[in-house]
Amino acid sequence: TVRAGTQRQMDVYTIRKLMDIADEFAEGYVRFTIRSNIEFMVSEESKVQPLIDKLQAEGFPIGGTGNSVSMISHTQGWLHCDIPGTDASGAVKALMDDLHHEFTHEEMPNRVRLTTSCCQINCGGQGDIAINIQHTKPPKIDHNQVANVCERPSVVARCPVAAIRPAMVNGKPSLEVDEKKCICCGACFPPCPPMQINDPEHSKF
Repeated sequence: TVRAGTQRQMDVYTIRKLMDIADEFAEGYVRFTIRSNIEFMVSEESKVQPLIDKLQAEGFPIGGTGNSVSMISHTQGWLHCDIPGTDASGAVKALMDDLHHEFTHEEMPNRVRLTTSCCQINCGGQGDIAINIQHTKPPKIDHNQVANVCERPSVVARCPVAAIRPAMVNGKPSLEVDEKKCICCGACFPPCPPMQINDPEHSKF
């Protein structure tokens, strides 16, 4: 098998290009690893080097095997989710650009696997998160806007740790956050924009 580095979220043109390569060198047989890399299975050793040359010419690095840094797995990111402070797939792209040599060469003391998560909800379900991109402060609530913009029961129900509860502030219906429970995930922000979670100082790796 020959393993090539591919991103988790691919457009149809990239997939078609990979399938054309598979038809040419691997009789159409491919599989995807748990870390979203593509593997081509060839029946003859003579096809291996031409396949590697073709993949590299098309911009796909060969590696992720043995004692190397394998592809970073990650959670959904902005393409599917409205919660996170930043986009895991974008962060993974930047990290793998820096780790390109470590991906393509088996020079590490052991196999290295990294996992990223946009927030502590961890929709990918990985148990070995190495890099967490998250908010680090509870939301700041604009109490003047909550009653006009937010459906309070929905916001209360959306919190995964039950840290939000209804409250009356300055005579207006609003919400309050138990900061001891809050995990700063940002789940409350999409249904209630007055619960500002984004912060240039406190949303970080």
